[in-house]
Amino acid sequence: MFEFQEGQISDAETMKLRLEQRQRERRAEMESREEAHEAKWFQRKKEEGGGSGVGGGWDFKGDYWRTRERPGFRRAQDLAGAHRLW
Repeated sequence: MFEFQEGQISDAETMKLRLEQRQRERRAEMESREEAHEAKWFQRKKEEGGGSGVGGGWDFKGDYWRTRERPGFRRAQDLAGAHRLW
C-alpha cells in the first residue's frame, strides 16, 4: 500500500489498478444482490431544504482517524489486503 511513498511507482500503479478492479467487482456483486453502497468514511452533504442531492458533494465523517488509532487497525487492514477500507 505504501509502494508510491517508497518510490516504487510501477508497483504502486499495479496496486491501484488491482484496487480499482476489486472495487468494480464488489460494486457489481452488490448491484446483483440489489444492495445499496454506503460510504464508510464520507456522507452526502445535505441540500438546503433537508434533501440529499446528487450534486451536493461529500462531507468527511471523521471516523477514519479514530478507527485508525484503535489497536489492531493495521492488522485488520493487512488481513483484508488493505482493500476493504475502500
